[in-house]
Amino acid sequence: MQRVIEFRGIAERNGKKEWVYGFYLKSAARDGVESHYIALEDGSMYEIDPKTRGQYTGLSDRKGGMVFEGDIFEKTLHPRVYRKKKDKEGRFDVGETYDIHPGVLVRLKVVWDKKSCGFCCENIYVNPSGVRTGSTFIPGHEIAVGDLWPIEHFFNENRKMEIVGNVHDNPELQEDRP
Repeated sequence: MQRVIEFRGIAERNGKKEWVYGFYLKSAARDGVESHYIALEDGSMYEIDPKTRGQYTGLSDRKGGMVFEGDIFEKTLHPRVYRKKKDKEGRFDVGETYDIHPGVLVRLKVVWDKKSCGFCCENIYVNPSGVRTGSTFIPGHEIAVGDLWPIEHFFNENRKMEIVGNVHDNPELQEDRP
């Protein structure tokens, strides 16, 4: 199966700034300045701000929206903390049980990782209570801002997250607050 190659960027269109979606083009530098464009299916082209350019990942979110580089989503992780059962005399019983941690809110953005040559999700916020866990999600690992995760962990056939914004329209989502 081939992935659709599509880009988006913010362009001045009909007197206002809005997202345009299509094929990405970059012109040769004139006087040291390059121009960046998105070409639409109808053949029209719009100059975009290159900082807003994002590539389609080939994945969709829970609502069926296309997931692009720069999109942001949130996830509450429910790490399981391992605990052995004790009997009435305080000795460890044969069985085992798990306590469920109330959850750790993380906010992630979709990025292109040059090292792995693929799309990843980067932690951009972890709630302050935060956390060392012995979780099934991240065994013995501290969840930290800057961690990279394979995008397929959050967007696949069985699990689809919902995009809550993007880095350009919602810069407040990158701040240190829930």
